[in-house]
Amino acid sequence: MCYVDARTGALWGEKMKIVFCKIGWSSSYNGDISDKPVNGGSYNVNQIGHEIHNFKSFNGTYYGYVQSTKDNIEVSRIDRNAKEKAENVLVIWCATREKTRGQVIIGWYKNATIYREHQFVPDDVMEDRNLKDHNFYNIISNDVFLIPENERKFEIDYKGRNVWYAEEKETLKQKVLEYITTLTNQEINAKLELQIRAIIAECLAYCYRSDIPEAMELPLADVVANELQKRNAFGIDGPVISASRIAV
Repeated sequence: MCYVDARTGALWGEKMKIVFCKIGWSSSYNGDISDKPVNGGSYNVNQIGHEIHNFKSFNGTYYGYVQSTKDNIEVSRIDRNAKEKAENVLVIWCATREKTRGQVIIGWYKNATIYREHQFVPDDVMEDRNLKDHNFYNIISNDVFLIPENERKFEIDYKGRNVWYAEEKETLKQKVLEYITTLTNQEINAKLELQIRAIIAECLAYCYRSDIPEAMELPLADVVANELQKRNAFGIDGPVISASRIAV
């Protein structure tokens, strides 16, 4: 089965390269020290996990980190031809809930590059970080999604290492892809509705400008608004007579 990426229109499916990465639990992962990761291993008890920056954007790029065994990710298990890095990988970030426990998916990186060894964070990115010793990463992407804290409900309980390659787990991968597609489409639909609302409001404002010929004024605006009303869209209620009667 293949899925359409609502952001790009690209096709992707269950045979794509997928890696699961276990990190500490945080609400934002945006570098806020007051929201430092909890759980996720003994390091996070007294220290601040490097995953605190996993969803902090720098010009649309995200520098992620997962603590791997001996600081080494086996990229050849992701792509048998990979030596130093594996590209075009879907990274599923997982964490154990702060209070109710249970491990869930908290977000993902699409089209990510995973490096075998640590990479140094660029100097200009470090200038935007308060934690100056958090200066390395091992996963990078510019297409990410962080699930709001109270909506993280997809439980995925794998034991052992923080980096799980999920080999021979095609059924699980398909369920995860379906979950991702659903959440991504919901986000896109919400954004699209806001964009349409803004366009309609701008269109109607134009129609009622003082310099628009009166013969055009009401017919054009009413055609737009009444068409939306027939579709029961955007909260339009009742006959449309003027812009003041239209709720957009």
